[in-house]
Amino acid sequence: MKINFLSKVRSRYYWMGGILLCTVILFTSISSRKSGIIQDVRITIKPLQGGELLVQDKDIINTITSNYGSTLDGLAIREIDVQKIEDFAKMNPFVKKAEVFIDARSRLCVNITQNNPLLRIFDKYGHSYYIDEDLKTFPVSRHDSPRMLIANGYLPAQDQVLSNADSMIIHDVVKIADEISKDEFAQRNTEQIYVEEDGNIVLATKLGNQKFLIGDASRIEEKLYYIQIYYKNIASTAGWKKYKFVNLKFDGQIVCN
Repeated sequence: MKINFLSKVRSRYYWMGGILLCTVILFTSISSRKSGIIQDVRITIKPLQGGELLVQDKDIINTITSNYGSTLDGLAIREIDVQKIEDFAKMNPFVKKAEVFIDARSRLCVNITQNNPLLRIFDKYGHSYYIDEDLKTFPVSRHDSPRMLIANGYLPAQDQVLSNADSMIIHDVVKIADEISKDEFAQRNTEQIYVEEDGNIVLATKLGNQKFLIGDASRIEEKLYYIQIYYKNIASTAGWKKYKFVNLKFDGQIVCN
């Protein structure tokens, strides 16, 4: 009995000693890490669905360092403000989300999620820019050019202060583009969105030289369905070149001219 009691006491001391040793090692490791310096900066950019990179590592580093006021290599770890670096990284127009942390090798890791353009807009002045589903605009990338739907015509410039009318047009164009991206037939066959001077929206397809007057984004799912009906039931019987203009503005009607 006495031997068993001593064995249990000894085991308990060993167990407590092991915990104490691990705590000391962990504390020493953390203290050593905090007193160390950044050994490297690693930028990881998640590609878009088609593999495109609108922004590159050097662009992210330039955005961060120009705002941080110094290079990041060689900085003391205790001087690193992770939140600030994330905020500075998001100042790059192509960055939607940034996650920053320091790994066990004292490397500053920056993980980037890119803004995903839904549409490329060519404004009424001939300049172009991207816009996403949240109506955020950003410049065209000088690196990769993802394939996407194009909108042109009487559209405002990226840096223009929008009137109520322009805001409504941009909202409608983005909503139409978003619905096209969800409709297999429309996505495969829509060539461009055009905004006329009076604000009416017209779609051009890859199937023929017809123009489809959409008007605005109201009932857009129905209007896209009617384009499909036109090609299946009207163009296939009347001929693909008979009509040049198809009006879909009116509820439940396909008016051909």
